Amino acid sequence: APDDQAMFETFYRQVHTLAGTGATYGFEGISGFANMITLRLPKTGDITSLLVDEIEFFLDKLGNAISNQSTPMTIDMAPIQRQNMSFLSDNAANMLIYIVDDDVDFLSSVSIQIQRFGYRVVAFTDLLSFDKALEREVPDVVIMDVIFDGGSKLGTAHIAHINTILKHPLKTIFMSTNLDITTRLDAVRANGLAFFPKPIVVAAMVDAIATFTHQ
Repeated sequence: APDDQAMFETFYRQVHTLAGTGATYGFEGISGFANMITLRLPKTGDITSLLVDEIEFFLDKLGNAISNQSTPMTIDMAPIQRQNMSFLSDNAANMLIYIVDDDVDFLSSVSIQIQRFGYRVVAFTDLLSFDKALEREVPDVVIMDVIFDGGSKLGTAHIAHINTILKHPLKTIFMSTNLDITTRLDAVRANGLAFFPKPIVVAAMVDAIATFTHQ
């Protein structure tokens, strides 16, 4: 029936999204069980009773993983593929990256390293300067720290506010020394594409930039 097919398609999209988002934010258990479900789902809603039993089994495992996994099992970045580096030679110079962090030494170090991959990088130590730059030019990617002197969630809150104003949300990569579940969920709600724990692995971040600028 059409209603059953629509429900099936919605279920598939939700589980597929959960698999990807779980991996991106370090919840490997949740991502793994969600991915197992998507691999077993047919392309249509034609599901056998045996398949239903399998899916129910993994849904139960997925529910337990969501209930029990209050902190990420790993702090690794999402599985960005190394072949994305091939994008850089042709397109990096055309890409503008804004990096915002109130730690001057960290900001300088990361900016220089990303520039070595050919990107145009503009660094900001405060949100006001970042806002003024946005009025002049919107970057291809924003790399935003979560924590600033004024508050533990200023970075995510600021991006979330800006996205309510802009026609298209900023492509944002968040980073933080705070790795708790609340911080990661705030990044998701602020339309964050990825979350990096500090200290940053710059090569992995460059892979992420290459991925998100070619979606």
